[in-house]
Amino acid sequence: MKKTILDIPLGSYDSCEEFQVGTTLIWVHTDVLGISESVRKANNSFDDFWNKKSQAVEWAETESRKKYPQLWDDYDVLCCTQNLNVVPLKVYGIHYYPNVGLVRYEINSNTDCIIEMPNDWIMVEMIESILFKVYWDK
Repeated sequence: MKKTILDIPLGSYDSCEEFQVGTTLIWVHTDVLGISESVRKANNSFDDFWNKKSQAVEWAETESRKKYPQLWDDYDVLCCTQNLNVVPLKVYGIHYYPNVGLVRYEINSNTDCIIEMPNDWIMVEMIESILFKVYWDK
């Protein structure tokens, strides 16, 4: 399998470089270490933070279930009765801060899901693959 390399940015900004892998946007924050060192560290850590997307979605789902219990109950019933296999939340963007090893996942409703979820952004932050915090971003 070919290793993903972040090499050609979609955009360059004052504090980050923007890349895209599949449908996911990735922002490598460069304001502390500079562009080349930040992107090098992002490439070295890419597999780790990319492979943690499903874990981030699980943590976001836990928080979403607390905020929208009836909606999730309806989803659970549909899953059982219609054998759904589409997760209602997905990662749209990943912010990587190489100077501190922080990864922030931007999670929202998956438009491929049969049930309509609220358009709420849930942020999941991890440092060194350990959950740091989960919060709603309005």
